[in-house]
Amino acid sequence: MQKKHSRLGSYIAIAIPLILVTVILRTVALFIDFDIRTNYFDSKIIINIASVILALGGIFLFTYAFFSESKKPLVATFASPITFVPTLVTVVALIYFAIGMITKTSSLGITFAEAIATKSIMYFMYAALSLLSLLATGYFLMNALVEKRASENRAGLGLAAVLFLALYSAHFFFNTELQLNAPNKVVDQIAYLFAALFFLYEIRISLGRECWNLYIGFGFISASLLAYSAFPSLIYYLVKGESVSASIFETALTLSLFLFVAARIALTASLGEDKVSDTVTLIKEAFEKRNAALSESEPTPEPSADEPLADADRKVEFPTKPDTSPSDPTEPDEGNPSDGATEPIRSDEAPGDSEDAPKEPAPDTQPLDTAE
Repeated sequence: MQKKHSRLGSYIAIAIPLILVTVILRTVALFIDFDIRTNYFDSKIIINIASVILALGGIFLFTYAFFSESKKPLVATFASPITFVPTLVTVVALIYFAIGMITKTSSLGITFAEAIATKSIMYFMYAALSLLSLLATGYFLMNALVEKRASENRAGLGLAAVLFLALYSAHFFFNTELQLNAPNKVVDQIAYLFAALFFLYEIRISLGRECWNLYIGFGFISASLLAYSAFPSLIYYLVKGESVSASIFETALTLSLFLFVAARIALTASLGEDKVSDTVTLIKEAFEKRNAALSESEPTPEPSADEPLADADRKVEFPTKPDTSPSDPTEPDEGNPSDGATEPIRSDEAPGDSEDAPKEPAPDTQPLDTAE
């Protein structure tokens, strides 16, 4: 039975109440202390408490990256229903956001040539965000439609999503619609920055270079900040009809990104160690059994006389020590090649008296009649 990630489950159990508490406190602060005309809080007690809890909780959740077991191999899947719905919600939010960026670009009332002449940073910023948001839409669509884990195309579009989030975080610095140090503006800026870091580790999964500890660590921080930004802003907009963020497009996108990141963390928690598809396992076992049966049924071919023997089948003959024991001088010693030579003939022995020579029949021993 595969182990589940008990440590990750413990961190999730801490992250959920942390997110709820900070969201509630910020929502209360917006309705009680926030001045929509100045974009500042009249009283900072509640919002400061919420900010401290968020900061300390985020630091604690990020410790998962240092204390978790980093050598546990996980197999990511992009086909889980856990992330299918949040992915499609993010696609709709990105299309909605792209339309908003195109509208803002045209609302500036200048052409491309005039933007170059006047060096309008916001014109190029909005135009780049419009293009990158559409490319990021392609990335999330591939997450929903392509089940294959390794995909360079998805990783390439994921890089566009990272650039989009990083650029949108940077655009708050140049956007003069809100004060530079406005509390809500700072929250949104930090939330999108950590979302970009999370998706940077998200696309590593498509490249087969997962770094699960940092992936989950940045996921916790990103989810906490995105929820802290999205839910209070959405509730305030639904009740009072005014947006405390840069736009309602941003609020919708922030909420969808939170749902996606939270679903990814939940999916990671559901993965087991060395999790392999049961279908793949059955196919491998059947293939191994078939190979074993074939190897047993096929007889080993005998080498023919014309074929050279393999090294394992060669008979190696080692030279033996000559036998020095007395033996019949007429029989050559097979162990010594020199013993096969012909023995010298003794002087009292005729050449044909050798035991090896053919013997002629003995002559008749009766005395001849000399008289005849």
